[in-house]
Amino acid sequence: MRSAVIREFFAGRATAAELQADASGAFDRHTDSAGTVFSRLRMIPMEGEFQVAPEHLIALIDAVLEGAVDLEALDAIMFALDVADGFMWDADTEAGDRVAEALGLLGVPEINFPLTPIVLRKIRHLLETGEETFDASDRRPPGPRPHLVSERRWDRDADV
Repeated sequence: MRSAVIREFFAGRATAAELQADASGAFDRHTDSAGTVFSRLRMIPMEGEFQVAPEHLIALIDAVLEGAVDLEALDAIMFALDVADGFMWDADTEAGDRVAEALGLLGVPEINFPLTPIVLRKIRHLLETGEETFDASDRRPPGPRPHLVSERRWDRDADV
């Protein structure tokens, strides 16, 4: 995966199909005998910086809702945004705070809300307005869940 493709998608110079193709298979994952999931993102960092704004994440959510980007690719993109040095947002501004909140919701659905179409639309609404509209029905239904630990690593020197 190349973080520059994410930047190009956000800037309108790459399509959702190109983003999906680049992010597809970006994780090397394996589960050990104890059920621990190990994930390593193979990514080539971009040069320079890019200021992430709400409209960039709205475009990404729209691509997911339209089926052009799948949830596995979205997971890789969220992880890349979190760890890549070049993506910036200022959480001390209203727009930057919305970006930070949305990245948290999109990046760890196992902690927050499952990324259903309804939840994705609510995250989109949060990005547009700053208003949170989540309710109890957005959470996972109660019941047993397997205990899984996920260790995520970023391979800066990936040969993608």
